[in-house]
Amino acid sequence: MSAYELWHVEVEYTAGVWTDITADVDSMTAPVYATNGTTAEVAGDPGSLTLVLHNVGFKYTPANALSAFALSTGMGIRFFDLIGGNRIYTFTGFVEFPEVASVNVSMNQDQTIQVSAVDQLSLWERSQTFVSTLGAHILGSPGAAGLVAYWPLVGSIEGESAGPVQQGALKRLAIDGAHPTSAPTDLIQFNAGVPPPGEDAAPVLWAPVDAFDTEALKLRCTLLTPITLSTGQFLTLVCWVRSSPDEFAGSGALGEHYVLLEGTSQFDAASLFRDGTSTGGEFKGAIITAAGPWGTNFEGTWAGPDVWHIFAGHYQLAAAQEMWFDATTASSSFGGSPPASVTFTKMTVGSFGINGSIAHVQVYVDSGTFSRTEFLAQREVGLYGLERQTTGDRIRALARYGGQTDAELVEVDPGQSIMSRARLAGLNVAQAMYEARDTEQGDLYIDGTGLTTFADRRTLLNI
Repeated sequence: MSAYELWHVEVEYTAGVWTDITADVDSMTAPVYATNGTTAEVAGDPGSLTLVLHNVGFKYTPANALSAFALSTGMGIRFFDLIGGNRIYTFTGFVEFPEVASVNVSMNQDQTIQVSAVDQLSLWERSQTFVSTLGAHILGSPGAAGLVAYWPLVGSIEGESAGPVQQGALKRLAIDGAHPTSAPTDLIQFNAGVPPPGEDAAPVLWAPVDAFDTEALKLRCTLLTPITLSTGQFLTLVCWVRSSPDEFAGSGALGEHYVLLEGTSQFDAASLFRDGTSTGGEFKGAIITAAGPWGTNFEGTWAGPDVWHIFAGHYQLAAAQEMWFDATTASSSFGGSPPASVTFTKMTVGSFGINGSIAHVQVYVDSGTFSRTEFLAQREVGLYGLERQTTGDRIRALARYGGQTDAELVEVDPGQSIMSRARLAGLNVAQAMYEARDTEQGDLYIDGTGLTTFADRRTLLNI
């Protein structure tokens, strides 16, 4: 019986479809080396796989368009023993860029190709760091499927956008409309505001001295990819806002204009603002097209300054419009005949009346994926920062932020310890998970089948 009848290597060329390549493994040149979190030299370390393949005809050579077996970085790969018809998995992970031993051979000559692979924990150790705790949730929640633009507006980088679509940096707009002069620079300060209670990165602070320095109070960009809203879709504008308690003279009358999404026509717009002329100063939102407003301005109660609020307009080109303000919802109907679609090309954040902070400006276009439930979940993170999660719940949340589904988290124990408020800014997924692991004094690894596994103290001590 040959070796490859006892152990097998499979590659996931198509999602969910595994192809056995064991017959081409050159185990005589370099034996297969496979580990996971339980078999690594130090328990809980990331797993790995290395092997050598015969590569006659450049069968496995990356980018070989003539071969259905060409390997590429990120393909799934797994190693298992077949014993009595049962599979015992040692490793499931992802191919790293293969190394061809020699390219100076003909199609019919044997050559070899070195293949290495890493597991999900290794990828998380290399992942990008989180923008912030709230930013991690925004980019990692299910609602992010419809995210077409996102400007965190936290930290010291001026107005950069994040998320699945890079839409350009929001830049200070000077009096003459050019890139900033010295005058507005002092009025808009990055990394200077007080963050929401559950957040760990400072937002932009507007600190104007004159309510009528309107141009100097704007952050603006032309979208790199125009955003189109069509019939049957929802456009949802979301932002976090906090007014300063020392509002300057005139802001009460002018209100505060937070977000303005502008269209190809000067009449096309969607906005979120506070109307200082209304009793108490109500929050409002509207979507308008060249044919007229679709949904009159609708109001939510103003709770006063020095408090962070999450604010959203949920718009359609038909049916009712909604505004979500903290825990309240307001709605209004549309009038007339709306167009089949409207395209937006510019974003403005802040305008006259701003004295305080605006953060985490988001634009969603979807069939309703970013729902009221998603809005309230984001509010919970912004206010409480994942505080009082168990260690198991913290690891589940971080794994979801890292792209995993609940089906991949069935081996995560509940956890016996309670976590404090998360501080995710500057951490990657693995680093944040290790904090939860160390708090629990548990074990965290990827098992042989590729599942994220967390053993808490109850499991480890068998109590």
